[in-house]
Amino acid sequence: MLITNKEEQKQYNIKEYAVGNVNKRNMFTTDIPSIVEQNLTSQIYQSYFDHSDKIIQWWETHQNDNGENTVAGYKKSVSIKDIIIDIDDNDDLNNAKKSASIILNRLKNKYGINLIYTYPNFSGSKGFHIRIPSELFGGFESSPELPEIIKSICKKIAEDIKIDETIYHTTAIIRVPNTINTKKNLYAIPLTDIDVTNLGIEKILEMAERPQSLISRSRYFKSYPKLVELKNNVIKELSSKSKISTKAERVNAEQEGSTKSFNLSDEIKLDNNTTKLVKEIDDKTPIFCPFCDHTKRSHPNSANAFIDKNNEGFYYIYCSSESKTYWQKSFRVSGIFTKEKNEYYKIKRMG
Repeated sequence: MLITNKEEQKQYNIKEYAVGNVNKRNMFTTDIPSIVEQNLTSQIYQSYFDHSDKIIQWWETHQNDNGENTVAGYKKSVSIKDIIIDIDDNDDLNNAKKSASIILNRLKNKYGINLIYTYPNFSGSKGFHIRIPSELFGGFESSPELPEIIKSICKKIAEDIKIDETIYHTTAIIRVPNTINTKKNLYAIPLTDIDVTNLGIEKILEMAERPQSLISRSRYFKSYPKLVELKNNVIKELSSKSKISTKAERVNAEQEGSTKSFNLSDEIKLDNNTTKLVKEIDDKTPIFCPFCDHTKRSHPNSANAFIDKNNEGFYYIYCSSESKTYWQKSFRVSGIFTKEKNEYYKIKRMG
């Protein structure tokens, strides 16, 4: 069933919940606070990834062997708000805490992020979760391959520390912070990075006997260059290993007032008469402007433009022949182009 208090939904604002135990799934909602507030004495799990209403359509039309509706087998595009690293140690909670502290320090010292933007929490049982806002990575495009990308990113951040890799799939669910774990009768309490490093396990377990105040923070975070670089490197690496799709949908990008266009999956001519896929461009890749009449140029056989992205992650084309800049409206660069049909992005003259 879908529970919502909004008539209009954004494309990826649906979470799946399990209330009571991990198997009581298939509660889909856009009204996330209400689900938590109404079930404070129950175990609550939510989907790792954010879904569109396609997951509900799948659930309504697919059944398991018992004839019950199920999301099993669902592998459509997903989005993500928080990247979660799950550190467990069945034998020694102190080791799990130490590992969580190492990862937090690595985020600070290796990737340069301010740890006030991280959201650690005790899992209520045998480990710790570290949430990292997707904005710190420059955001992620919705994609069927996103779980594989996030898994690879988390493994690279963890390095030699063992993490739970089973949570990186399309329909994965994970315990909601500050809700009870009935196995231990402890809460998955929110912590700060200082808590994880400085508090002893005994103190954390004592705090976990009851819910703690949630830490409220703004979602308007800046991206961190080293995390953006990590994301881009992972996408390139997985693409080269064919673990993620490199075939883009043909989404027209058009110059206003013109029938000329190029596609995100098109090849474009480079200076040396070779071609390169638009989706594989590097910074300031020289190209032949797709909107020029090259027969009228003084040097028709040389590249007269470059395609690049700005600091907000939008593609644009600068044409030196016409001294014009064209840009691709509302399209964030991630290296993967998966768009719903009937959507397109205009190339528009600036200035």
